[in-house]
Amino acid sequence: MTLRLSSSTSLSSSSSSSPSVYIERIAQDTTLSLSQKTDCLKTLSVILKNLIDPTKGSSTTTENDDDSSIKYRTLKRDNPKLATRLFCVSHTYDLFLQLGFVSTSNGTVLIMEQPPSSTIQGIVQTILLPVITDKQTLLSTSVSNKKPKLLYGEEHEKEDFSKLSEKQKARRLLAQKQQEEKELAKQARAVTKAQIAADKRVRQDDENWKPSVSAAADKTGTGLLTFRDRHGE
Repeated sequence: MTLRLSSSTSLSSSSSSSPSVYIERIAQDTTLSLSQKTDCLKTLSVILKNLIDPTKGSSTTTENDDDSSIKYRTLKRDNPKLATRLFCVSHTYDLFLQLGFVSTSNGTVLIMEQPPSSTIQGIVQTILLPVITDKQTLLSTSVSNKKPKLLYGEEHEKEDFSKLSEKQKARRLLAQKQQEEKELAKQARAVTKAQIAADKRVRQDDENWKPSVSAAADKTGTGLLTFRDRHGE
């Protein structure tokens, strides 16, 4: 027994306006790791390309349809590779139903019994595959390939210090200290620079800003006097 859903019915009755919404959900699903999303989109892309390939899933010749075409339109949910890379994400199952696949009575197989219509092929070609490519690009660039800069001591943390001379150990420790001081000074400069920029924005944007009174003027009530102010000409 097969649960049938025609492609036109599934496309029109879905609450989503476009099948691409399922791709968006895969990319934005916080319960999935980056590798899971990458594997899912890669596998999904292969299946959809095979589905619209005229020599594979979309072949209309009787011989190919009987012998090989149907295999590209049949997805076994208990297949180990598909189970771990594709159907571990519920959004993919909903997407295939919307594209016109039907589920067997026990739900272990999704099948599109006839080659995809021109409408389905157009959706796959012009909407789904480009969106998948975009999401794959975003996911690949979301992880920086730049390695964090190591301190001098971290570069040599696995080095056996027992084999070094006292002079070599002293050099290592001195270099590590200098590197740490350099990093601290860099952080302090960044904080100071940010504070200066913030103060500048306040002076420019706050119409009620007034120069603050210096500590000396606040204590004595007058500003600092110059030598000429104190002693005359």
